[in-house]
Amino acid sequence: MTDPDAAQAVAARDHTIGPGRLVLIVGPSGAGKDTLIDYAKAAVIDDSSIVFPRRIITRSGSAGEEHDSLTDEAFGRSAQAGAFALWWHAHGLSYGIPASIDDDILNGRTVMCNVSRAIVAQARERYATVLVVLVTAPAEILAARLAGRGREASSDIAGRLQRSASVGQDLQPDHVILNTGVPQDAGSELVALIRHRQIEAGVVAAVSMSPTHSFGKAKCDAIRLVAGLGVDGDAHHGATVKHRSRVARDPSQPNLRQVHLISCEIQDELRAAGFDVGPGQIGENITTRGIDLLALPTATRLHIGAAAVVEITGLRNPCYQLDQFQSGLMTALLGRESNGGLIRKAGVMSIVTSSGEVLPGDPIVVELPAPPHKALRPV
Repeated sequence: MTDPDAAQAVAARDHTIGPGRLVLIVGPSGAGKDTLIDYAKAAVIDDSSIVFPRRIITRSGSAGEEHDSLTDEAFGRSAQAGAFALWWHAHGLSYGIPASIDDDILNGRTVMCNVSRAIVAQARERYATVLVVLVTAPAEILAARLAGRGREASSDIAGRLQRSASVGQDLQPDHVILNTGVPQDAGSELVALIRHRQIEAGVVAAVSMSPTHSFGKAKCDAIRLVAGLGVDGDAHHGATVKHRSRVARDPSQPNLRQVHLISCEIQDELRAAGFDVGPGQIGENITTRGIDLLALPTATRLHIGAAAVVEITGLRNPCYQLDQFQSGLMTALLGRESNGGLIRKAGVMSIVTSSGEVLPGDPIVVELPAPPHKALRPV
């Protein structure tokens, strides 16, 4: 534990961790990061969907922010035991974010923490949705704040300011907050960010439809989604069930499978495994890129293009027709979690809540429902 610039994340999982968000507050010393986090924590104190984990630091608990303290030796043992989701060294100290944030993010919560820029890349690889917020201020304000807190000698302050000049240049932050006035000004900006549940996520790669109950659907230049019904002209368009197996059971059931979506990433995996699969060929209406559809909770809304909105109702259950299309395809679209649970990878089903035209290249914005979140189940 001696490298001053080291940064670590615990071993990556099979999939990035979601559907909640990790909000990383970064910036130079003296920017007021902890002050803004304290302001945000007080502002959302009644919102259990937003979590502020206590950092673990190899520094006395009496100095600066509220945190938990460990000796260097105890910190090293904890890191090796997997006690931290993220950890790093800086300024002669070790810092850790507790592994409990993984469960918070898996349950759809927003987690905010003050971190080193050195772990941003690892965090972006580990978590499905990471919002990097750079908090900064002019050099003269940083110097005054560092001197005022009385933790550093003048020479140390000069060194920190020199290093601060490069903060943000290689980060590509998602948002920048200039903290120069009273805490309420920048703090309100931060609160607005964490309360916002819409996430710029991906794009439409292709659209498809079929007027008949064929297994696959033909690629189109555009499709029109109709609120409460589905894809205009598609065989599954309607307020009540249209899939023939559902109609046979009870034709009066509500249609929760109006629009089928699957990701390009799943199709990429299938092609890598030797299957010849393209957009629309396994029955989806919208092929996406850049969104882990399977990690989203039930009732997530996808804002697609200028006006269309769909609400995810559940998973498509892989069926024998996949094997009739290509032998072994059904098995390829099933997997197992580490605990033995079944993973269904044939895409998600949805209903249309707002009408609109959808074209390839349209942006998709994910709007998460309010917690607690419900995992997707077959519909």
